[in-house]
Amino acid sequence: MLDDVIDRGRGIPYRFELEVHRPSLPVRTVVREERVPAKVEGTLFLKSHKIPRGVEVPLRLKGTGEEEFEIDWDAYLAIPHQADRAYHLRIEAAREIQAQRLGGP
Repeated sequence: MLDDVIDRGRGIPYRFELEVHRPSLPVRTVVREERVPAKVEGTLFLKSHKIPRGVEVPLRLKGTGEEEFEIDWDAYLAIPHQADRAYHLRIEAAREIQAQRLGGP
């Protein structure tokens, strides 16, 4: 557990716009800044698994309030083929940016 606390403190900062789905509450959009643990980014092993726009991240409820949740990084890492999925989302995003620069669709 101490490793997780240290890892989060030193992790890479992100600004997330999360679409939060909670039982019996309407879907909300929440903007939150969080540090992503190095074990998620892959930076400890000199490789990168940047978290692209559009990826789904599991949340862990911490209470009944609308803002009482945290991103469950262990569950995120446990999703099968998550690194491949993230890689393909990054490629798609890069292609969209390139198309916009070239004036394409």
